[in-house]
Amino acid sequence: MTTTSPQEAFLQAFHAEYPAVTSEAFGRGRAPDGRSSYEILCDRVAGSTRVLDLG
Repeated sequence: MTTTSPQEAFLQAFHAEYPAVTSEAFGRGRAPDGRSSYEILCDRVAGSTRVLDLG
């Protein structure tokens, strides 16, 4: 049996109450060339065989 830590329970509840909060918070910022952080990340990992997503 796996138990959920208080931190994990908090994150699950928070994201259940505020879906898409991460993309809304970080999606608005733009680099000087106009790209979003997601576009920059996509460019950085394009062609990679493996990517570790810690988000």
